[in-house]
Amino acid sequence: MDFSKRFGDTVCDIKLKDVLKTWKEGRLMKKVCFTTKINNDEKTFKFGVFNTKDWLKNIESAIENDKNQ
Repeated sequence: MDFSKRFGDTVCDIKLKDVLKTWKEGRLMKKVCFTTKINNDEKTFKFGVFNTKDWLKNIESAIENDKNQ
């Protein structure tokens, strides 16, 4: 959980085609997670967000749309 007052900093700049896996986790502190490849290495990012189901659906939809273009 982030209690900072700063918003708008770029945490990661990743192309959708480089996302390998997406999921959500947590019961009390819910997070949207994804694994991506960066310079032939895999890195996992986890973000605490409200309404993880919609976030995950939108991320997966964006990845699918990117593949179909």
